[in-house]
Amino acid sequence: MTFRKMKKAQIIHNPTAGNEEHDRKHIISLLEKSFEDIRYVSTKTDRWEDFEKYHPDVIFVVGGDGTVHKVAEVLMKTGVPGALPPVHVIPKGTANNIARTLGTTGGLDNFHYEPNISIQPFNVGKIQGMEGEQYFYEGVGFGIIPRLIRKMQNSEVKNESPEEELRRSVKTLLEITKKYNPKTAYLEADGEIIKGGFLLVELLNINYIGPNLFLAPAAEMGDGLLDLVMIPQENRELLITALENVLSGTSSPSEFQKASRTMRVKKVKMQWNGTGVHIDDDLVKNYSRYPFSAMVAPVSLQFFRKD
Repeated sequence: MTFRKMKKAQIIHNPTAGNEEHDRKHIISLLEKSFEDIRYVSTKTDRWEDFEKYHPDVIFVVGGDGTVHKVAEVLMKTGVPGALPPVHVIPKGTANNIARTLGTTGGLDNFHYEPNISIQPFNVGKIQGMEGEQYFYEGVGFGIIPRLIRKMQNSEVKNESPEEELRRSVKTLLEITKKYNPKTAYLEADGEIIKGGFLLVELLNINYIGPNLFLAPAAEMGDGLLDLVMIPQENRELLITALENVLSGTSSPSEFQKASRTMRVKKVKMQWNGTGVHIDDDLVKNYSRYPFSAMVAPVSLQFFRKD
């Protein structure tokens, strides 16, 4: 799908890092030659979510994966197929897994607007069986990733660069993997029953998760399928080696695939004999071994993708 002529641009900016006023002027200057009307809103201001009432032709999100999630939640509430504006992610977070999958990883300093960039349909995952109906944009799963999220949340380090935080995250995940006591997963993936002890079970919509772990290389964001990635307990040493090689800079793209089994699926019924479950970057509160289902939602988003 190719780019059409657009006049209204909406900038949504998470100014947590950097100088907000400087960034605001810089971002606008990058777009003012291409758009007749540019509006800016900071996610730190009240009622920033009202941007959709302005009916922009295109949205530029300047921030990390969490900011993309927030914007996507607002767009999903409209729920009008074909009427949602496309989103261009300008990454300014730590992992930037969504931007990495889309190929828009240059960041603000290297951003160059290309009017002929393609538009990528972006499936949204839907979860049923928890409190109400929930959506996910990266992945849902259990095992070592929820444990990593919890540990990183409880050990924030001040004045840490994104690169330092990513490296600390991989080190933490390595420590978790060496000691983790596998729990039993009960899965029904497109009719196939799977039961076993796993270090990791993830249902992914994009290629990466956590600290840029390349777990789902075949994931396609707009094909109506999700990637179910499972690492059984007997592959612990393979996973440890893959993480150690990430830290040493000698990792190859296939290493995580050697440790895992992957299926491309439409719907999965999931149950975990443990308490740690995550949806994107958030931990599920009070999860207690109950089953839930995950699938592709009927409404998709649109993102700009650099081929």
